[in-house]
Amino acid sequence: MRAIRTAGDYAAAGKMTDRLAVRDDLDEGEQQYLDAIEVLIEAYENHTLPVVPDGRTPLDDGSRR
Repeated sequence: MRAIRTAGDYAAAGKMTDRLAVRDDLDEGEQQYLDAIEVLIEAYENHTLPVVPDGRTPLDDGSRR
C-alpha cells in the first residue's frame, strides 16, 4: 500500500474499493485494507480536488440567478 499520487493511482484505488465494498464476507485484514484505501482516497481528493465555494448561502436555492 502506498500514497495515491496520480490520477492512475486514484483510479486503481477506486476500482479496488468498488470490489471490496460490495462484499459482505471481508476478513479482518481485507476490512482494514479497505478502510486504509478509503483514507488514502479522501486525502488525495482533499489535496487534489479542493472544494471551491460558489458564493451561495446554505438557504439559497439557486433560483435567483
